[in-house]
Amino acid sequence: MILQADDEGQGPAFETPGAMLDALRDHPEWDEPRREAWFDHLIARFPPEELIAAARRRLGDLGGDDAEAVLRLIEAFGAPEVFQELAAALVAQPGLPPERAWEALSLLEATGLIEESPELAERWEELNEVIDDEGSLAALAEQLEEDPDGPWVPLQALGGIEPEMRGPIIAGLGGQPTGPGLIEFLRLLAYT
Repeated sequence: MILQADDEGQGPAFETPGAMLDALRDHPEWDEPRREAWFDHLIARFPPEELIAAARRRLGDLGGDDAEAVLRLIEAFGAPEVFQELAAALVAQPGLPPERAWEALSLLEATGLIEESPELAERWEELNEVIDDEGSLAALAEQLEEDPDGPWVPLQALGGIEPEMRGPIIAGLGGQPTGPGLIEFLRLLAYT
């Protein structure tokens, strides 16, 4: 059972959208199906204007465990002024985890608000570069696994890269699933 009798969102503790969002924030241990069921119950229980009002009050902390739900509410029910508030909140929270910042910025992409803010435009560009780099590293790791006898070509390519850029590339590869090809590549890299 995903929602138990004592947490079905009934009674005085859950009479507001804010209280239900608090429950999401206060229970990071809930698995994804339970969080989804709770969010669905939240949406079904309250009118959009109450939901968006609760989401607006939480824009100051987009790093919390309720932030995903807040962003989903803004995506579903947000108006132009809500997106402007989201943009201001992002500028005020430069230390957000990259995944959360990317989620929020992706909501603003079609509004034109990213282009209006140099801080947001720079952050959006940096996050997209990181995503592109991670995709490239994943492709390299996959290539090394498909052809474990051929790590010399990527090794030679890495030799042509500026020394200060090699560390982040190697660290990124270290975060990929390891197999014999990637292990051999990293072993050979240690000797070059």
